[in-house]
Amino acid sequence: MRDGPTAVRARQLFCILGGELPRFDLVLLGLGVDGHTASLFPGSPVLREVFRTVAAVHVTAATIPQRLTLTFPVLNAAARVFYLIAGAEKAKIVKAVLSDQAMLPAAMIRPTDGELIWLADRAAAALHPIGGAR
Repeated sequence: MRDGPTAVRARQLFCILGGELPRFDLVLLGLGVDGHTASLFPGSPVLREVFRTVAAVHVTAATIPQRLTLTFPVLNAAARVFYLIAGAEKAKIVKAVLSDQAMLPAAMIRPTDGELIWLADRAAAALHPIGGAR
């Protein structure tokens, strides 16, 4: 599959060759109440992308409906991925994403050769087994 102009520019920016993935030292992510992260929404065809590094996303219900996102292969190639989560409205989705059964986009972030770190305030972590510990 051929890369589009956005991916070609990204490869030039990061000085990588075709077929290589950029390896970010750090990726900082948030978490939507529906389990989306990095503009990767549940049910989106971009979730199945394995070749492109960057993909266009269209989300009709969003304030900014057209976006670009890094794909799972790039996000999962990072050396460190940090989730930064705050607020009681995120407690249910944090619990769901961290369960083994969750098939949500945020649960699909699994660095292949790196670290995954969750930073959550007490309210967001309240329903997680270790979140309520004091």
